Formats: sequence, C-alpha cells, structure tokens
Amino acid sequence: MGRFLSLLLAVAWLMTVSAAVDPALSDGRVTGELLPGWRENSEWAKAWVHYSVHRENGKAFQRADVRKIESGYCQFDFRLPADLKPGTWELRFKVRLLGRGRLNTGIRMVNAPYRWLFKTSVHPGGEWQEVSKVFSLRRLPAGEPLSILMQFNGVAVLDLQDVELVPAKPETGLEQNLFRQYSLELGLPGAWSWQNCFSDGDHVVFSPASGETGPSGMTPLKIEMRSGVMTSYDYRDTLSIYSAPMLPPPSGRKIVAGMMLKGAASGELAVRCGSRIVAKRSFSLRPEEGWRRVDVPFTASERGIYTLELSFRGTVLCDALYAGVPEKLAEAGRSGWTELAPDTGLNAAAGILFRGEPVSLRVLARPAPEAKTLKIEAVNLYGDRVNCRIPFPGNGGTLRKTVALELPAERRMGAWRLEASQLDAAGKTLAVPVAERVVNLLPRPVHWGKDAPDSPFGIHVQPVNRHLVMAKAVGANWVRLHDAGVQLLGWAYLERKPGEWHFDDAGIQRYRRHHLKLLGELTTAPSFRSYAVKSSAPYPTLRQSVTSPYFLPLSMEEYRSYCERIIRRYAGEVDVFDVWNEPWLPLFFHMDYVKKLPENAKRWASFGGGYYLSPDDPAKLFYEMQKQVRQAVRNVGKSIRVLGVNTTDSLGSEGRVPGREFSRRMAELGAAEDCDAISYHQYLTGLTGFPGDEVERGYERAIGPIRNHSGKLPRPVWFTEGSPLVEPCDGFYRTIPPGASPAEIFDTGDRIVRFVTSLLGCGVEKIFLYSMGLHNGYGTLNPHRLLITAAGELHPSAAAYANLTSLLEGKRFVRRVTVGNRVYASIFSDGTKSTAVLLPDPAYREAKWSPADSKQWCAVDLFGNRFVANSPYAALVTGTGSPAELETYLKQER
Repeated sequence: MGRFLSLLLAVAWLMTVSAAVDPALSDGRVTGELLPGWRENSEWAKAWVHYSVHRENGKAFQRADVRKIESGYCQFDFRLPADLKPGTWELRFKVRLLGRGRLNTGIRMVNAPYRWLFKTSVHPGGEWQEVSKVFSLRRLPAGEPLSILMQFNGVAVLDLQDVELVPAKPETGLEQNLFRQYSLELGLPGAWSWQNCFSDGDHVVFSPASGETGPSGMTPLKIEMRSGVMTSYDYRDTLSIYSAPMLPPPSGRKIVAGMMLKGAASGELAVRCGSRIVAKRSFSLRPEEGWRRVDVPFTASERGIYTLELSFRGTVLCDALYAGVPEKLAEAGRSGWTELAPDTGLNAAAGILFRGEPVSLRVLARPAPEAKTLKIEAVNLYGDRVNCRIPFPGNGGTLRKTVALELPAERRMGAWRLEASQLDAAGKTLAVPVAERVVNLLPRPVHWGKDAPDSPFGIHVQPVNRHLVMAKAVGANWVRLHDAGVQLLGWAYLERKPGEWHFDDAGIQRYRRHHLKLLGELTTAPSFRSYAVKSSAPYPTLRQSVTSPYFLPLSMEEYRSYCERIIRRYAGEVDVFDVWNEPWLPLFFHMDYVKKLPENAKRWASFGGGYYLSPDDPAKLFYEMQKQVRQAVRNVGKSIRVLGVNTTDSLGSEGRVPGREFSRRMAELGAAEDCDAISYHQYLTGLTGFPGDEVERGYERAIGPIRNHSGKLPRPVWFTEGSPLVEPCDGFYRTIPPGASPAEIFDTGDRIVRFVTSLLGCGVEKIFLYSMGLHNGYGTLNPHRLLITAAGELHPSAAAYANLTSLLEGKRFVRRVTVGNRVYASIFSDGTKSTAVLLPDPAYREAKWSPADSKQWCAVDLFGNRFVANSPYAALVTGTGSPAELETYLKQER
C-alpha cells in the first residue's frame, strides 16, 4: 500500500491534465488550477490565491500565488487512501518560495475537529529545497478521512514539487556513542539544560570536581542540588537534567544510555522519545561505593528525538557518557570526542557577548586515531564564516586550550554558531560528532547594571540567574510574576496549610539583584480558602494544571488580608501590583468545576474532561477584588501602584467574555478610574506593523470601550501579557535537532520587532512579552516560548529584540509615516536623538526602501548589522536629530 500511495502522489506531478478551481466557492478570491488529486481548501479563509501548473526540467510543479490574506491561510490538500495504516512514514517534497512565509504541512483530519496527526513547519528559500520529515502514526481515528495538508501563511509565490508519502526505512543509526561528548569536564554541553525553576548558583551548583579524575581520565562534573524549589505547579524536591538530542539510534537494536556516577544521591535515569518516557531506572548512590555505571536499556522502536533525563536529589559526580549498543561501550573512551564551552563568567554561561567583547572559547578534545587538527569555525545567520585550526599534540594526547576567535568586522551582531570538528592529515572531516555552541553578540543595554523604572520593556521569566542575565541583556527591565514567578507571591503557593506561610524572599531579591523591576501579581487562593471546597466534581490537580489554584476566594476580606501581607512584606522591592489574572477567561476565574455543562451555563471553559464555571458577571466580581487591593494599599500606607481592568482583545469563544464586552462593563462600573494603569492581553499569529493591523484592532477592542465611555483614556495602558508567536523555531544548531534555518530565525525576530513596535505605536506604556519561562528540554516544546530555546538557551531571535530595545530605550513614539514603496516608518525620539523602525508591508511583495547617503543617520538591519536592501524584514534608522529631520531623510531615499 505504501508503494501504491507513493505512485498515486507521483501521478499528479507527471500528468499534464489539471483540475480547475471553482472560484464561486470563495466568492472569487481563489482561482486557477491544481494538479490531479489535489483539492483547494481555502474557501473558508479571507485569502486571495491563484493556482497554476508549470513545468521545469521535464517535471510539473504546483504554484500557489498568494496575493493577499486578511485571515486564515492558503490551504490545499491531497486525500489519503482509507486503508492507510499506522506506522513510521516519510513525507518528502521539494519547495521554493518567492517572498516570505511559513508552510505548515503534515497529516490532518479532513473533517472537524481538523486535528493534526503530524505537523511540521518549513520556511522555504528562493531555491528548490528538498524536505524530508519522518514521523510515526501510532493510532489513526477510526472512519475519519485524512489528507496531506499544505497550509501556507504569507503573501508570496509558493512552488511545490514531487510530494511523496512513503513508509520510512528503518533507521540504521550509528554504532558509536550517541552522545556527542564522553566527558563533562567543561560543564553541561550545548543544548543540555535543567528544570526551569532551579536557579544556578542557588538551588543547584555546577562545578568541576577539583582534584578528582573520573573514569574518562578527565575531571568529572559535580552537580550539587542544594535545595528543592516551589514551581508554578508544585514543590520539586528533585532536580532534572535534560540532555541534548542524541544521535539517531539504530532501529530495533538494544541500546543502553547512561553515565558513570559517584556521590550521595538517589534518583532516576529515563530515556525519552519526544515527551514520552520509553524506559527508566532508579538508582541510589553512597560515597563509599565509588564510581558506578548507571544506564537504561531501551529499544528505538520509533523515529523521534531521543534524550536522557537525570533526576535526583543530593550531589553527584558525572562522567563517561555513553549511549549505544552495549558491545561498543568499552570503545567509547578510546574514540575521539570534543567539548566546547564559552569562557567563564555569568554572561558567558548565558551565551552572551556585548559589542566589542572577544569571542573566547574553552576547548577539550581527545583526538580520534586519525585526527591531526581540530577545526573551530564560527558561522552567522548570513553565512559569514571564520575559522582556525589547532594541531593535536603529537603523542595523540588530549588537547586543552582557550581559543580567541576574531569575528569579521561587518555583520558581527546576532547569533554565531561555533563548531569544532576533527580533521585528518588531508583536512578531511572525520566521523567524530561535531561539538556545537551558540553565542549571541548583543548591544550593551542602555540600563545594564541599574534599575530602569521608566523603561517600557518587560518579560515573563523564572527567578533563575542565567535567565535573569539573559532578560536584562536583551533590554528587558521589568518582569511580571505570572506563571514564571507566580510561586513567589501567589496565595496558594505561600499558605499551603491553614496559617502556615512559606515565603521565598531570596527569589524576589534575585530579580532585584539583576536590576529587574517587578510587577507583582496578587493571585490564586489556597483550596481551603476558595470555592474549590465547593467544587461539584474533582478538578485537575496543581501538578496537572496551573488552572487549579484559580478558584475564587470564599471571602473577600481574607483576600484583602493576603494582599496586605504581601504588599507590606515586599514594599520597596515590589511597587506595582496586578490583580488576579484574566477574569474574562473561566480557566483563571472560576467558582466551580463540573463534568457535565449545565444548560443555563453562561461563562465556562472546557478543560481536563470537564468545565470550569465562572460567575455570570465576572467584571463585577473582579472589580470587587480590585477594590480590595486598593484598600490593602491604603491600609499599608505605602506608595504602591495597582493595575486594573485586566481586559483582552479576544472575540470570545466557548463561555469566555469578549474583550469589548468586558471592557465596556468595567468602564460602566468605574474600574478604569479606580486604578493606576489599565492592563490588557493579546495573542496573535499574523504579521503586524502596518496601519490597521491586528495589534491596532486588538487595542481598539480592548481599550476603545473604556476611552469611549470616559471621553478619553482615564489611565495609562500597560500590555501585561501576550506574544506574536505560536510555533517558535528552535535554535541555530546544525547537527543537533530540531534546529532552524536562518529564514525561520529572521522571521521569528521580525515578528517580535513588529509586535513591540505596533504596541508602542498604540501608546502602550509597558509591554510584558510572554514568556521566557517555558522550557524544560526537547521533550516538552511549549508553543508560547519566546526569546529562548527548548534548552533554555538564548534564542537567536532575541538579538533582534535586543537591537530594538537598545535603540528605542528612552525614546517616545512620535508618529508613523509611509516611506519608499509601502514601508511604514514608526519614529521615536527623546528630543535629541531619533530612531525609525522601518516595517515593509507584509501584504505587498515589492515593499522596499533604500537609504540615501548620510553622515547624520545610520541604517541597520534587524540584528543591527549593515542595512540589507529589498529585505522583507524590519530595519532601523537612527542618529542625532529631530523627528522632522529624520522624516525628511527617510523620504529622500536613494
């Protein structure tokens, strides 16, 4: 059947007869013709598409000319045979793109609920690119038709050729160490991580085990878990370390994965394929036992990303990593391997360098028998490269060295991937795993090392040192304590038993030590003081979901007392507070949980096999909570600001309250005047940065009713949660999956810059992006993760955000003007210096602007490097002069 399916698809690319698209189905928006077997599926969307069939080198290819998208996507699909079987499949095709956009593809249900059984994203370039994606279909929905869906989001010309779905060949894998390193002397390797609430240097300490020689002959890595930590889910008394994805294991073979351990600890070693644990083993260590190999046997029965998870409490020394067939274990220590690490220091550990700082690396390598030199190469997103070669010792001994790399004078800013590979005498690369690291060259933030209360730039981030360094380094100066950090102030986390309070003052101080101002959140309630005690059905536990502590408090007086306690304790450290969270969303504002939805239910949200029920008039009850917080501030007698309203741009779905309706009700109650700032949230997926974009429309839905009711905005507006991303690409690694193309990284950075610029253009006073706190290794990829990778490393797109914040800090939005050919320039100024953020119209392929020669003004690209002509991505122009002078220059253009 697999061969039949492959031939069935291939027929479409060989036949000259095509099928016409019926334009009447889309009111004339979609026209043209498709190859046989393919069906148009965009009639539901507001997308203008013309399909055509062309030939190149004797082969037909499908072209989709997407001319305009107001909502939805361009979609077309190929119906799969009804007898498709579960198994491991390979989807492969050729694709190229004129313009910018993202192609989502995979296997999806034809009918509602349109669930993806497999989904992947591709950012094609201007040349034909071969794509191959291997995946497992473990169970198929009975009786449901399936299709290969091509879902394109972008105004561009998409070409597609040679689509095939075939049974995947068994993974031959490698009969070598599937870990890229054998030793851990230089610390955790690239793409390794640990549980996201454990702060390095506080809850956990990583250090070389000085004076100790491990089984590898190298200094072991010492990991000391000093204490457990309260997370936004529960108290964790074990620390988890997550490996980078292993090299592909051979299918059907017995594999062992583990390491040599020593110390005083107990825990578990587990192998994951994606998020699923495929094998695990418990262990207990005593110091007198010495070194002991702890490994987990498993069989790679499906394709996917395999990682190792080490969870323990205590102190361990780690060395001699090995994953592979058992019979090759003895050879692992004799094979070649390389470790690569940034030079010492907190910034270096976070993968950050500021402009002008040297790239300094520590190298540790055991040469393979044929290796003569070690090549270290740095490559950036533009493809610029620089390298050096270091000879191995003549006796074949271990190479230890600190290496300085001189980057090119131009296009230095942004992400650089550092690769170390072993070469033979002829300069040929040997089959020794490449060691990789990514460092990010950023502009030094305007407020590095000091508080910036007037800064508009905020983030959500855990109280973890390396991430606080990252947040401050990219120009964020404020943090909202929601999800990431909610455990420090949330009532349910602090009073876990009646009358027993547990505060984490050190967590609050950690933020402040990094000069991050705090927006505290007075939220959640202990189950014994909330409507949880009256729940109609068992509700999801805190470990299962962060929604459980958002049952509303039984007593408003008790809620006010809790608020007073927090405000009094942290006055001076936290001087702005948010009230609860998202009262328009029953997931975070509920009074009951039921298994069957009542017929008269008005406000509800489905979750965990049941339904959360909110009060019929959530605005009224939320305003009562807001008044309690205001009273608590007066009782404490401190100069504390309180955010109010907490609305949304949402159109409303299920039993959620539409933002326009919620804002109108809050305005009628007087809540907008009874606060110090109005807060709102927005999440979106489309590109922004043009007049009437989704940011502007969302702002109007959320804030317009308040302005209209009062005749003007009674208070400043803070954007306290949201993101322009839902499917972030991951990292800039080449050999460590899943990786990302430069086009994906440019696209991600551009979306963030457009989003922030549009919000500032609406007059928003502060912006808290969501979130740098959502990472726990490659087994749990969170769709709202932003500015960091799945391993918690700085995402390359963060350099675009850093470039934006460094040039806009201290400046106010002045106006937006159109320059060049459909390029929108948002001008900011502090009265002396001015900066324009240039955003080409994403719906117009020919949008461009070219800078005239100037000594006064400097044009740079998305990451702060030299300006790139005809780029669809954001650019910035900055210099000393007034907004009028800058506008004049922008309109000169070459």
